[in-house]
Amino acid sequence: MSTGDLQRDVAAFFGSLFERCGFHETYYTYDRKHFGNEILEMTREDGTRLQFTRDRSQVFLYVAARDRPRVLVDDLLQLLGFREVSYGDANGMPKDGLPEELKAQVNQSFDAVLSLLSVPDIYGRVETIQRERFNRWFSGSAGGRTSASPR
Repeated sequence: MSTGDLQRDVAAFFGSLFERCGFHETYYTYDRKHFGNEILEMTREDGTRLQFTRDRSQVFLYVAARDRPRVLVDDLLQLLGFREVSYGDANGMPKDGLPEELKAQVNQSFDAVLSLLSVPDIYGRVETIQRERFNRWFSGSAGGRTSASPR
């Protein structure tokens, strides 16, 4: 993996979706010392931020309203009625990249994801989803690392 892979991958996954929504790249880093980890951040005029993080080989997408903590987009998709997607294979081993189902969900429902950021109790609702997932992981019923496909 070389520098710039994450930027290329985001463009391949989503085309101009984020640009059409007013986002532009504001930060990028690549860390060869730490398994080639990368962070790509995008921001728009109202302060809404996107962050793509490649941790080893997996890619995660976060979103945050101005001056608010970031939220895993998967959790917001669950609130929209999507089920969790798997970040691992049948044996629980991590899959490379961003899950295909998640790419499709973001392309389909990105405007709805952004609208959830203005819901007053959204962080409490996201925390409930995270707590439930944590409990499933440690009860042994998760079947691999998962996070948000239509029911």
